[in-house]
Amino acid sequence: MKKESDEATTEQKSEKFCDEFYLRGLQMKAFRHMKIFAQVAGNQMQMRRLNNKIKHSVAALREEKKNHMEYLTEMVIELEEKYRIELRKKAILKN
Repeated sequence: MKKESDEATTEQKSEKFCDEFYLRGLQMKAFRHMKIFAQVAGNQMQMRRLNNKIKHSVAALREEKKNHMEYLTEMVIELEEKYRIELRKKAILKN
């Protein structure tokens, strides 16, 4: 009788341990997946922020270079006009 009750309690303890072990494994698995998901989501957010930052900085630099290019082309046109005027003056003075 004593032996049967000891075996029954041992079996119950073993089942309880196995159930707790299984639940703990499920919890650890869920935590691991949540951690990986959080890392991936964080990395995606960081990538998105960096992409936006890069796009804005490139757009600003492009606009700055475009404005500089327009300024230089206007200066070239103005200098060409001055050069033509000087050539006309020289041509008039020669005649």
